[in-house]
Amino acid sequence: MGTQAQPEGEAVAANAGADNAAENRHEEVNAEAGQEGGEGAENGGENAAAEGQEQTEEKAKLKKPLSWEMKRIHEETNKRREAERRAQELEAELSRVRGGNGASQEQAEAGEQPSIDDIRRQTRDEIRREETQRQEAERRNAACNNVFEKGVAEIDDFVDARDTLVTAFGHEINARPEFLDAITDIDNGHQVFAELGRNPDEAERILSLSPVKMAMEIAKLGTKLSKPNTPAPKPVSKVPPPVNPLGGKPTEPNVLDDPDADQDKWSKEFLKRFSERQR
Repeated sequence: MGTQAQPEGEAVAANAGADNAAENRHEEVNAEAGQEGGEGAENGGENAAAEGQEQTEEKAKLKKPLSWEMKRIHEETNKRREAERRAQELEAELSRVRGGNGASQEQAEAGEQPSIDDIRRQTRDEIRREETQRQEAERRNAACNNVFEKGVAEIDDFVDARDTLVTAFGHEINARPEFLDAITDIDNGHQVFAELGRNPDEAERILSLSPVKMAMEIAKLGTKLSKPNTPAPKPVSKVPPPVNPLGGKPTEPNVLDDPDADQDKWSKEFLKRFSERQR
């Protein structure tokens, strides 16, 4: 049996229906995707707002003024970095100096080996330099120990003051040996050391001075502390002193005003004065 041909109108209608169904399905998918995208955008906006708030809070915390301890930490960090840089420069300079004197440097630049005499001379110079540094370190340590012993023996809070000063400015003290030299050179260096431990601001000011001014300020403070505490003078009274009689016999007390006076004396005195008034 032959297959009947489908009418043209029905085929077009069927194709149109299929196209409409596909379009409707595509619109539903887009709508769902849009809804999900909207939710994602909303969640993303909330997350971004939360992150922005956290960043704002962190910035607000950073804008708060630093405490004295944090300021000291930053200063110590900067000074330590500067000291490391200077140490590297000094080490490079020392290596260059240890390379020999002018003659040996010229020999090294020319590719020549230093002679035995040059090596011996360099070795002797290095030994002398190290010995001088060792003796200087021993002298400074002995002087500091003497100051410490006198401070512990004479000052009650010396250990606490020493700990405060070393904790706050230990790095500066090690970097400025002239500070300890100036303190150990005066007789009452233990008093000066304890006083600076009680006054960190004054210690910081002195440590920032040049070596000459530092020694002058420490000597001035030592002179001030060595003076005994004299009591304050008594205030001068503004009341004039009593007038001394110019001469004559001292006046006797008035018998008439004395309730315990003898009756006979009182009567004689009364009559005497009465007679004088009648004249």
